[in-house]
Amino acid sequence: MFLGDDLNWEVPREPGSSLREPGVTPAANTTLSFPTWTDFETLCGDSRVWAGVHFPDAVPAGQNIGREIGRRAFEFFDDHVKGVGQAGRLQGRSGGKAAKPHREL
Repeated sequence: MFLGDDLNWEVPREPGSSLREPGVTPAANTTLSFPTWTDFETLCGDSRVWAGVHFPDAVPAGQNIGREIGRRAFEFFDDHVKGVGQAGRLQGRSGGKAAKPHREL
């Protein structure tokens, strides 16, 4: 985590407020709580399995891909904020050795 794992996010929902089943779900006041980004990531992955969208083994594979994309996006953004140009990105992140540029996504 670049800025820590704390999230402390709560998502309250009133009865019947579902966009998929309006007037039906949730049956009672419901609050989804995410104390950490890790909790959020875990529930997102679990929900994909519960919905039948992914097999359980696909969740960690997707999380690994997502973390790598997040790392690269953060580096790209951070370099721009710091004013590091392409040459600096190629050398600065690899201990002075020329590195391969990031592949365009």
